[in-house]
Amino acid sequence: MAVFIVDLQKDNIKQSISRAMHCAGRLEIIPGQEIIIKPNLMSAIWDKIYTNLDILKAVCEYFQENYETNKIVIVETDTLVGDAEDVFESLELTNFTNTMGIELLNAVHDSRVEINDPRLFNKKFYLSERVMKGARVNLCLMKPYNSVSRYLKRVGMSCALKNFFGLIAEKNKYKYHGASDSNLPKIIIDVNRTIPPAVILAEHGNKLLCSTNPVELDAIAAKLSGINPLKIEYLNMAKQLGLGENNPEKIEVCI
Repeated sequence: MAVFIVDLQKDNIKQSISRAMHCAGRLEIIPGQEIIIKPNLMSAIWDKIYTNLDILKAVCEYFQENYETNKIVIVETDTLVGDAEDVFESLELTNFTNTMGIELLNAVHDSRVEINDPRLFNKKFYLSERVMKGARVNLCLMKPYNSVSRYLKRVGMSCALKNFFGLIAEKNKYKYHGASDSNLPKIIIDVNRTIPPAVILAEHGNKLLCSTNPVELDAIAAKLSGINPLKIEYLNMAKQLGLGENNPEKIEVCI
């Protein structure tokens, strides 16, 4: 699989999204299937570094115009420091979601599925039923450790794989961190093994990264940030499990 890098044109974001998605190719989305978009919005509470809302809107427009879908759903979940509905309101997402017919979903309040898979590191956690059934779009942004919360020191960065950790349909996700955040790499891997994305779009400065493999996208995002992806624990775990390549020298990059 390849990682595509396109210029993020702030004056024509829609064109940048279209170009990135064209590079990724036609996605295997069942006609009528819900499109589940997971941005990075909850961090607006603590570090004020969150998904560009113009990019979020442009991604919604892209899928409305290019795929037959019953509904597009923007999904976030409660955390111990704040509720998803409050973030939706504070960011004024309804300014465009109501007009476009897009649903805002707090997955903590959706019907939940207990994940109890013996192949996983964690024996039990919960995910939203609609998230599991939908075609998932991982709309993330690259955050090196020095720009994010203390606990990410354990994982070193936050991008595609870490963004899907936020889909755990429980308010208290901190319990999955483990002592000194020792379990955090494992739960990140477990969630991504259970609900892989259809596609990933990642903001990285003035670039937009796109891929269908979150491991390889994270590896390239790390390299672009001056981080050695071979030293990121959860990327090494993902490589060992056959989820993707974490050596950027072995990943096809298309610019």
